[in-house]
Amino acid sequence: MTKKLRKYPEWFIKELVDPEIKQQAIEGTLSTVSKVEFRCSCGNTYIQKITNHINLSTGERRYGNCKDCSKKVQIQRYRESIGTNKPYPEWFIDELDKLDDKKKAKDGSLKSDDKVDFICKDCGNHYIQRVASHITLSTGEKKKGCPKCGVKKQIESSRKTKNIIKPYPDWFIDDLYLEEDRDLAKTTNFYGKEEKKFYCKKHNIVYTQKVRQHIDLKTHQPKARCPKCTIDKFRESCGTDKPLPE
Repeated sequence: MTKKLRKYPEWFIKELVDPEIKQQAIEGTLSTVSKVEFRCSCGNTYIQKITNHINLSTGERRYGNCKDCSKKVQIQRYRESIGTNKPYPEWFIDELDKLDDKKKAKDGSLKSDDKVDFICKDCGNHYIQRVASHITLSTGEKKKGCPKCGVKKQIESSRKTKNIIKPYPDWFIDDLYLEEDRDLAKTTNFYGKEEKKFYCKKHNIVYTQKVRQHIDLKTHQPKARCPKCTIDKFRESCGTDKPLPE
């Protein structure tokens, strides 16, 4: 009994690497249970079962891609299944910090669960965020964005809706050492646990202190001042003959 010959399509034969295997496919004698080496359109070579590479009944491609290309196809199919088969918008690509991530966003291989580096175009802050947290995949609209700007927006929103955060007094703003902190203090509030640099005019020193240690957040009255001012106050209340705190 003669073995039945099988006709393989041209695209299948073209992707075979071994010349001998390729000849068997041309002659129709290539065993369908064999594992053979293929060359992907991207240039990668890989070994795969023939029945995984081609649908023998229809001659159509099945899983005939290298791992890299298969991953891209899976991601694209996933995006299509949830209605996100559109390329990432320009604003999203522009906010990506690394060139490799920009490339993935352009070719569609960037996954929604990937954590990538972003740069805020408003404040210059660098931060890491999940793709799905940064953009709504179905509409292409921005979601969370920069955490630093997000906190500022929350505070400003709270001030508008609840009116429970009072502007800082002038003495507090004047005590801040950095100009950017002085500007920010005029329009919003810091978290109490934030550490800021303050300047003492009396002793001409710069020191770091938590906001809630420097000012009473409810009454906006001064609390602790610079370390030397604290020592001077201790001396005044206890006398210079008493031991100073360590």
